[in-house]
Parts: sequence; structure tokens; C-alpha cells
Amino acid sequence: MSVHKTQGPLQQLFYCTQLHQIKK
Repeated sequence: MSVHKTQGPLQQLFYCTQLHQIKK
């Protein structure tokens, strides 16, 4: 249950990182 709540922000952070890498 706690993992599900953490998956939200975690996935967003991963997406932000991927976008940052692509921009770089």
C-alpha cells in the first residue's frame, strides 16, 4: 500500500529525469 503511494512521486521523478536527459 505504501509502495503505491511512493510509486506516484517516484514515477514523476523518473519522468523528469528522463526529460532532463533528453534535453541534455
